[in-house]
Amino acid sequence: MHRTARLLLPRQQRPYSTRSFEFSQLDKVQRYKYLCAAITPRPIAVISTTDKKGINNISMASFFAPVTSEPPTLTFSLTVRSDNTQKDTYNNICETGQFVVNCLTERFFTEAYTASQDFPASVDEFGITGLTPIPSIKVNVPRIQEAPVSMECTLYKSIPIGEEGKYGSATLIVGEVQYIHIGISFSSMISLKFLLLSYSLM
Repeated sequence: MHRTARLLLPRQQRPYSTRSFEFSQLDKVQRYKYLCAAITPRPIAVISTTDKKGINNISMASFFAPVTSEPPTLTFSLTVRSDNTQKDTYNNICETGQFVVNCLTERFFTEAYTASQDFPASVDEFGITGLTPIPSIKVNVPRIQEAPVSMECTLYKSIPIGEEGKYGSATLIVGEVQYIHIGISFSSMISLKFLLLSYSLM
């Protein structure tokens, strides 16, 4: 039976009073804040990568979403640093074409946030964060043992957004999921989704 989706709002609710902004008149910081505040809650991807020397990196991506199921793909964006350089996660994915998207619970927020800081590329961030690397099956990148969900991915496509190499621009990474690991202690994906680390306005 086909049903028409309806926006569920209280009856007789008055229209919202709004303030409107032309985005071209806002600076990049204001744009970022409005985008982040408007689209919540958002799941946070904790991405593990490895460079050609075998040094592991961990980073957080809060602009993260599924794409489609055929091929099974997900996406996240990696912004250019304020000094106009690319992040190690971007460089590693370009070098190897592989990465793991880990979904941590809020219990590990501190460790994930530590990984979001800028460390030299020579630093193995598993050691810095205290998170535990375990081997993946399909890709040569470790997944995070503490994550109830990990998805091994290969690079499907990368799409530059904005002026390449300039602060404020980004690269949209599309990954094809090769393997998914789900903790058996979670009885269902419905119960799991409420525990995963997300960015929301509290």
